[in-house]
Amino acid sequence: MTAATAIWPANGLPAIEADNPPHARHEHADLAAMASAMLESRRQRFPDLVKAETLAPAEADAEIALFEQIHAHWIWMTTGAGQPAPRLTIIDRCAALDRSIRTIAGIARQRGRFDDELTHQAQCVIALRWHADPRREDRLISLAAFHHQFRSPQRETPHVQ
Repeated sequence: MTAATAIWPANGLPAIEADNPPHARHEHADLAAMASAMLESRRQRFPDLVKAETLAPAEADAEIALFEQIHAHWIWMTTGAGQPAPRLTIIDRCAALDRSIRTIAGIARQRGRFDDELTHQAQCVIALRWHADPRREDRLISLAAFHHQFRSPQRETPHVQ
């Protein structure tokens, strides 16, 4: 591992190691869309899993709540609407995204390959997880807040003569 290698997460849990940040890290609209799709997928699938008793109701509710936060966070990041996710839930949000990465890897394993759609999903979820790293998220939130303030129609524009 070289000095330039980034490891996510850096908390001793299973990690992704790469020499470069994720490919989709700047595709903010795609990341927001992926967060939305992951939330909707859980809202649609989980009631059947609970009914079949393969998922406990409390687990389903907790997972949906985490993905509601992930979704709300990325809506705020990309549009400024709403609020970013609470900092206190960052470890749980990271764990939920880690589970999603493992799920995508499992689907690829079952299929025997990553098709274009699954590759895109993997790239987006890895980028969401990379952004959620506690060492990175505070800076990203600050930059997004500045961007939202800068783009605000209420912001006074200096008059240049």
